[in-house]
Amino acid sequence: MIVVLVLSSSMLMACGTSPAGSQEEAALENSEELEVAQGELWDRFAQLKAIAEEGPASREVFVALSSAVNILAEAIQSNAQITINDSNEIQEAFEQLESDLSGLSNLEIMEAQQKLHSPKTVFVASLSEYLEQYLARADLKDGSESIFNIYFSSMSRNSDDLESVIESAQGAVNSLERLEDYPVSSIKTVISENKSTFTEEQLDLLLSAIVFIDMSVDLQIEIMESFVHDTFEHIDLTEKIDGAYYLMANAHSELKELERILGVVDDEE
Repeated sequence: MIVVLVLSSSMLMACGTSPAGSQEEAALENSEELEVAQGELWDRFAQLKAIAEEGPASREVFVALSSAVNILAEAIQSNAQITINDSNEIQEAFEQLESDLSGLSNLEIMEAQQKLHSPKTVFVASLSEYLEQYLARADLKDGSESIFNIYFSSMSRNSDDLESVIESAQGAVNSLERLEDYPVSSIKTVISENKSTFTEEQLDLLLSAIVFIDMSVDLQIEIMESFVHDTFEHIDLTEKIDGAYYLMANAHSELKELERILGVVDDEE
């Protein structure tokens, strides 16, 4: 009899459901907490689907929609994701979400509701990718394929050709200024939609990091414009570049601390 009980317990664990888990599942059945959590998840799904069904959306609406869908998907551990404003991809994402929502256990529903309101979920599912894109385009560290580094390298190779230098510098200015359109505008939209999810400390770190990147980009534009207008000899280029480096280092520091607080990275990292 003892052997049978041990085997039965092992089989339950192998299937991913412990006796304690089964009891917790049963206790949640028909509970008010479960009803509220389930209702919130399905209400969120219905609201987002209704927005998607309205048809082609502005960029701001699309960013808000895609980030909200990705947050819901992260909360319920679904592979559904919207990355581009494409009707087929959006439809597939909602079909996947609906299927995954329907398959949640009682415990998974309760866990998903908690994750839906977690700043970590919001950061990982909707902000981190935009921030990574901004950092990749704005970082001046050695080996970085940032806008400044690519154009400055081209200018250095063609330093004896003034026209080429000016053309490259103007190209850098244009590309750096377009960062405000993307991904900065998307970052601002996501933060605006989810501001209440973050604590004051978390929001301060996030906004501070973005300001540091913005300031670094402004310095990079100033440097490149000095080549466009042939005034670079009248400014301290080394000081300006060092300043842009310093600002990016501060941005990385703020984001690293935010990720540590959110539990995105370990304290040791």
